[in-house]
Amino acid sequence: MFDNAHRPWLHADTRLLGPDPVPAGLAARVHGAWTAFARDGDPGRARYDPSAGPRRIRTT
Repeated sequence: MFDNAHRPWLHADTRLLGPDPVPAGLAARVHGAWTAFARDGDPGRARYDPSAGPRRIRTT
């Protein structure tokens, strides 16, 4: 599942991965994060608190 980032149908301005090349090691990092979550149950972020209201995470 995580080794499909090279597939041409995923790349274009309006496609899932956009027009730029995928960062090296992305599939390995995503796979590692998912397997760690399945193994440990820890998503690697703060636990969701519905009383805190909506949140937005900006990366730019």
